[in-house]
Amino acid sequence: MTGLRRFLTQIQNKPYETRVKILWLTTLIAGVLLAGIWLMELKSTIIAPSRQEQQTENNNTQIAQKYISVERTEVSGETTKLFFSVNNDTGDILNFSTINDVHLNFDQSGIKPAKLLTRQDKPFVAKILSHTQEFGILVFTGSLSDIGELTFDQLFFESHPENIFKETISLDFDELMKAQELRN
Repeated sequence: MTGLRRFLTQIQNKPYETRVKILWLTTLIAGVLLAGIWLMELKSTIIAPSRQEQQTENNNTQIAQKYISVERTEVSGETTKLFFSVNNDTGDILNFSTINDVHLNFDQSGIKPAKLLTRQDKPFVAKILSHTQEFGILVFTGSLSDIGELTFDQLFFESHPENIFKETISLDFDELMKAQELRN
């Protein structure tokens, strides 16, 4: 504190013209600092929209990816089980379709699944965490044709809930009955 008082006393003892020069120099330095901070903020504001466009492009790339694959089917009587997997290799949480948002179209008609389960016969998860894979079963009742289209609607990522998308998979049931062993 005494150092500051001594400094101020020395300035006050200088001639008037010297004190005015020190005042103007201090004001100029403070102005340059404020202008520099303002320019850096302006630069970040101008660059932010281009970053946002890049994030939108990345999100559109995420939507264009295929996350769901049907591995196999089993038919027993009037019940058909479709074994599928969901692979979320993104860094975001994937909100999955509910049972009402899944439908199978074939022969100009469509049906909804009776059940949407995990491979351990528990209700399928609503959210697939980032960098994980989930395995599920769709149970349909009634007879199905040889080919069809399975649609999962109302899929979206946690960070962009406004970008709802769907995934449609073409199915050949004869080929799916010959499929390999299943993973749990």
